[in-house]
Amino acid sequence: MPESKREVAKELIERIAFMTIQLEILEDTIKTKGPTYTYKNGSQKMLIENPAQKSYNTTMNRYTAAYGKIV
Repeated sequence: MPESKREVAKELIERIAFMTIQLEILEDTIKTKGPTYTYKNGSQKMLIENPAQKSYNTTMNRYTAAYGKIV
């Protein structure tokens, strides 16, 4: 493998490793706080998605795409 491709692969692996850690942190947050929560604004109440859940979903999609490029 040419050096230039090795460098790109190394950087991609580093990014995937970072995303793995972020996903683990987000998973812990979702497990403890839940995927949704009740938001209160005065007398209004509504069930909304936990921001950690939204970040997890986005990161997982990017993780899967990046991982697919190195396999």
